[in-house]
Amino acid sequence: MQYEISSMVSQRAAFGQGLVERGAQNPNLVVLDADVCCSTQTHLFRETYPERFFQVGIAEQNMLGIAAGMASMGLIPFVSAFAVFLTERGGDQIRNSIAHPHANVKLNGSYCGLPTGRGGATHSAVEDVAVMRCLPNMVILDPADGTETGLCIDLAMEIEGPVYLRTVRCEVPTIFGPEHQIKLGKAVKLSGGGDITVISSGMMTGKAKAAGDILKNRGLTSTYCICLPLNLWTKKRL
Repeated sequence: MQYEISSMVSQRAAFGQGLVERGAQNPNLVVLDADVCCSTQTHLFRETYPERFFQVGIAEQNMLGIAAGMASMGLIPFVSAFAVFLTERGGDQIRNSIAHPHANVKLNGSYCGLPTGRGGATHSAVEDVAVMRCLPNMVILDPADGTETGLCIDLAMEIEGPVYLRTVRCEVPTIFGPEHQIKLGKAVKLSGGGDITVISSGMMTGKAKAAGDILKNRGLTSTYCICLPLNLWTKKRL
């Protein structure tokens, strides 16, 4: 899926559309949902590939165990739920059934950060990166826009092992065009300058870029960087 530069695109929509596109390319891709498919946009995959979509209900722990079993049979399960419930309610299953065994399970923590709509504080996930970075073998991906969300799906499928992908509910500005590429652990330089360095990841990249534009109008130049993914925080298998 290609998005026009500066257009406002929801990462959850880009994730749902991206799964549909990759599902056509890889028949082993399956999706598991915890009764939030309309919120996380995985209903798009359900409508296209109903035989590969598994509605588990509000049972994140069971869903993660099922995904680990599917991975052991050669499937590539994408598990999608609200980030706060996926990483904290399902923390035991992620640690013992997915991270330590190096299971090839892809975790989509949707509604991450603070902009969770009307969910309020109970649905805000501000601890998820801290939780996931402690786990062995876990790679964390934090896309900046819709374009990178699609690229992160591709990267997650290339990685043999557990991956945690963060996506936000709200619309964010499209920063990157179709020629953009990502590389594990490598920062992307958006513009050059010698006065201030602004470093960001995820949805805050658009905010950081806007802040840099304000500084530039005040006579300062900035260097904007994003670091995607945050894999430098992950640990090797114990």
